[in-house]
Amino acid sequence: MKIFLRMLTLAKEMWPVLFGAVLLAAGAVAGNIGLMAVSAYLIAVAALQPPIGAISVAVVGVRFFGIARAVFRYAERYYAHDATLRLLSRLRTSIYLAVEPLAGVRMDVVRSDLWTRLVSDVDTIQHFYLRVLIPPGVALITFFAMLVWLSFFGWQFMLVLMAGFILGGLLLPTALYLTGQGIGRNLVASKTSLATLLADSINGLRDLAAFGQWERQKEKVTAADLTLSEWQRRAAHHSALGEAFIYLVSSLALLAVVVVAIGLCGPGGACNGVYIAMLALGVQSSFEAVAPLVAFGRFWEESRTAAARIFSLENIPVASREEPSAADIAGGEIECHDLSFRYGENLPWVLKGVSFKVEEGKHVAIVGPSGAGKSSLAGLLVGFGKPEVGEITLGGKKISDYSTTALREYIALVSQSSHIFNASLGDNLRLAKPSASDQELVDALEKAQLAEFVRRLPEGLDTWVGSNGQLLSGGQRQRLVISRAIVKKSPVLILDEPGAGLDAITERSLRMAAKGMMQGKTMIIITHKLTGLEDMDDILVLKEGQVVEQGRYFELLAAKGVFYNMWCLQKDILR
Repeated sequence: MKIFLRMLTLAKEMWPVLFGAVLLAAGAVAGNIGLMAVSAYLIAVAALQPPIGAISVAVVGVRFFGIARAVFRYAERYYAHDATLRLLSRLRTSIYLAVEPLAGVRMDVVRSDLWTRLVSDVDTIQHFYLRVLIPPGVALITFFAMLVWLSFFGWQFMLVLMAGFILGGLLLPTALYLTGQGIGRNLVASKTSLATLLADSINGLRDLAAFGQWERQKEKVTAADLTLSEWQRRAAHHSALGEAFIYLVSSLALLAVVVVAIGLCGPGGACNGVYIAMLALGVQSSFEAVAPLVAFGRFWEESRTAAARIFSLENIPVASREEPSAADIAGGEIECHDLSFRYGENLPWVLKGVSFKVEEGKHVAIVGPSGAGKSSLAGLLVGFGKPEVGEITLGGKKISDYSTTALREYIALVSQSSHIFNASLGDNLRLAKPSASDQELVDALEKAQLAEFVRRLPEGLDTWVGSNGQLLSGGQRQRLVISRAIVKKSPVLILDEPGAGLDAITERSLRMAAKGMMQGKTMIIITHKLTGLEDMDDILVLKEGQVVEQGRYFELLAAKGVFYNMWCLQKDILR
């Protein structure tokens, strides 16, 4: 019920349009009933060879109902689908707004089927508005309108209609829902599974080929496809069974009306014989309003499952903040106060009681082994998540007091997983500053030692780099994302493993270039490599989510603690 009410709330602005769609759909059904009933009456009367004037109204009625049916049906489809598609568009936007704050440290809590939620699940929800909400309203309007019409010919016809609508519009859909429980849910789940597998297979195509696992992956995809096909077959079988039964019910109703009408049209009867065909076909045509109800249960289960998956995104805790202006950030030191963080309530702590200070304009390194919490800390510094305990301040104010936009304008982050878009080199660089000139981009490439490579490309900055930069080498990708950070020209730069994919000489030269570029500005380098840190103003050593040492390079070596042991281990490896 909670999901049902939530889905109704989503469409509150569309209620007038959806209500209008119900009326238009009922008008289309009425057009069909009128067309069949008046046509039957016209044929029956014409058999008596009356004057042409006696049937002229019926002739006009046939034309009117024929045209009205088409007009009402078109209008109903147009307005109902227009309203629903607008609603789905807003829903996709709301999903994006729910996911956007998860970027960085909390993005891992969103499953890999996110795109399925954005596309397939949202498309499935349209069934709720088109096939769950509208048909019952149309059936009720048709039912009461038919009762009023039949009351002019005899209560016996009303009983036949009531019996047929109860059987075909209530008992049959209920029976189909109970016997088909799980079909809609499993249909959505199997679609999701296949879509996720296909996405993984395409993204990991090179790795599958390299490890000779393509055939095995193909078997998984085939199995998922067969599962989906099986549930689609069951859904089709269930729908066909329902359609067959509703056709049987409508035919039995027609037969019952004929039998009752014959009894009433005898000598002294209350019914004129010319009405028999009209009543029979009118009642049978009214079941057009009942027919969509046979699939009510399946569509409700599908849309409910899809809606539950979409609404689950809102249960993911994210940092909330008001939106003051960017001018509120006047600079100052960055400080962490007893910071603790974990990715979920029942998951282990990633950071535990972390406290440190980065003075404005200083260059600080945060080092530690893999899994120490370095990247999580970097994400928290730019607002990708909120610490469960403690706080982070910038210029003496909590970063939660700054707008997300202002904070990320002030702090530039180059992470290990920085994404390269399937666009040109220039477009990827202008992600940091859309108004940047070509010369600014070239200057940034020079500092990242990528300019010479770009000059050799026939299309230069207009060269397409492929999905996630697949047309670039690992080192070129890393230099590109560093160039992007340089273009941004933020007062604070955080480099998370800037040497990933680079040789030692290039890594050191990049650090020197970054140091020169950030002269007088704050820079934080997060790395597990200890070479080239001699000129850092301060070094923090993280281990198992805690700051275990802090000081300058040679001070930490002299202390012969964790930093010294890491330095000795790396030195031995490099020998």
